[in-house]
Amino acid sequence: GGHDSLPLLWLGGALAQHASQHRVVVAHVNHGLRDEAASEADLVVAHARDAGLECIVESIDCRGDGNLASIARLRRQDALLQIARASGCGLVATAHHADDQLETVLAALARGAGPRGWRGIHACRPLADDVLLVRPFLTTPGATLRQLGRALGLAPSDDPTNRDPRRLRGRLRQGVC
Repeated sequence: GGHDSLPLLWLGGALAQHASQHRVVVAHVNHGLRDEAASEADLVVAHARDAGLECIVESIDCRGDGNLASIARLRRQDALLQIARASGCGLVATAHHADDQLETVLAALARGAGPRGWRGIHACRPLADDVLLVRPFLTTPGATLRQLGRALGLAPSDDPTNRDPRRLRGRLRQGVC
């Protein structure tokens, strides 16, 4: 439901209308970590309906020992894999963009990661043997996606944790490390 995901949803709707041999399903993973999560899921369902797409919402439990962001990412990827398989889809597309790529590399550098961490987010990789994960916006600036969303009249949700200075990504987004 964010400024990057809604343009991807819209493009998926356009693909479904003009390339009917492809099945396009919107998947929304509700991490349940914020009070607004349920209303954000409703927003995504409404946008998917407006685009003529089926939307599957999966709630996950991110509790556990360890890094919350890592736990959430792994459980989100597992949920997306299960949705893709249940829907007969061999491809999962996420809306990671160039800003995300830069943040990922900077976060790796800040952690002291070596060359493996410097390579950042892969544009395409197997999620499993039968499902491919693609990130079509990885070279697109986030500002471009926000402009596209505004031009399309999309109303994204705002996740305040993206600006939380207690989180490394929040500090990077504010230019404070």
